Amino acid sequence: MFSLGKRKFNKNLLQPTNGSIYGMLFSNSYAGINTSLFYQINMPLVPFQFDGEQYETCIQLDFITLPVKSYNELENTSLTFPCNPEDGYIDGSVYIDGMHNPFDVTNIVFGTIEGYSIGAELKATLQFEDGSIKPTDILIAAKLNFGNIELHCDKLKQLSNFEICENVGEMLDTSQFQFNPAKHIFHWKK
Repeated sequence: MFSLGKRKFNKNLLQPTNGSIYGMLFSNSYAGINTSLFYQINMPLVPFQFDGEQYETCIQLDFITLPVKSYNELENTSLTFPCNPEDGYIDGSVYIDGMHNPFDVTNIVFGTIEGYSIGAELKATLQFEDGSIKPTDILIAAKLNFGNIELHCDKLKQLSNFEICENVGEMLDTSQFQFNPAKHIFHWKK
């Protein structure tokens, strides 16, 4: 274990390549989670060296609740999020130094849609799990490619295509997506 905050981390090492944003219709009766639409953002980073080690890693943000029913609604919006463990936080991390280090995103500013992607700027704090590096505030930007909305809800998978679209209508603008029943995904039509 290192002394608290004794090591240094250069936040400029975190340079994203193009990332992706995609969704997941999810439920878990054991955890008390009703069918919900969560988004994920994955931002691969340009390989870098830290403390003599080479890293090929990414920023992974999971279980994001966005107040939208279609990707179109993200254009030119700014969204604020609380830090972990407050309700509504983004479950984010970056794997560095043998640890999944918390990456607490407090703000995402989405730009304009260009084709099948959107620019995004994230304000976050990187906290090394072992406390050896002081929390580091980071402002990072990347272009995010739109991915599919995947169906991870066994209860819904048993329904007809029409019933699936009807059941997710409160969370997802199904007129903006095409449902592929063989793969259980919704593909954005733009």
